[in-house]
Amino acid sequence: MDVLTTFDWQRLGTVTTVGDRVTFPGGRAVPGVWRLSAGPQTYHGSARDLRSAMYALTTPGPTQSTNQRVHQAARVALDRRELVTVDVITTAKVRVHGQDAPLSLEPDENRALVKAAAILAGQATDIHPESAEYRRALVAAQRSVARLAETDMMKADTSRRPAEVDRLDVRVMREAVATLTALVTEFDRYWPTRWGHEGNQRAE
Repeated sequence: MDVLTTFDWQRLGTVTTVGDRVTFPGGRAVPGVWRLSAGPQTYHGSARDLRSAMYALTTPGPTQSTNQRVHQAARVALDRRELVTVDVITTAKVRVHGQDAPLSLEPDENRALVKAAAILAGQATDIHPESAEYRRALVAAQRSVARLAETDMMKADTSRRPAEVDRLDVRVMREAVATLTALVTEFDRYWPTRWGHEGNQRAE
């Protein structure tokens, strides 16, 4: 019997640092699968409560070896000025005998199935693997800047006395700074090797 699992990754947010504190994005208190992308490394996990899972990754306990390892990987990547993102799967479907049906992610075994399928899907060959990190950084930067443009802070009247900035706006601004910094880093790493390729003129 053939069983097909389908799902979509949704961007939860970027991992940032405030001072010396590595902070993971907040999530909804729903079951699901998460994926941390830290530079070229990818880590997967699942949880009955994604909000609690993100908090545990931010503040891993002394006995939580997996959370400690993921937290450290994020810190190392951020120190290298690499983009660190978290994506989640909160809904999935299963196809049996040609019929699609919702797959609840409440049971541990269902999350394990989706997690395994997601890992295998992520191992598919990328036709442009050398540009994967640059493309991912570009998409993250575009999304964060779009969010920043919609904040009250960016719509403020600059001819008047500045009003107090909402804390959420500040968080969005910091995320935009982090993603743009990571984009510049990936740009500097990727594009100098591409002169003479992809339609660019080689510098003489």
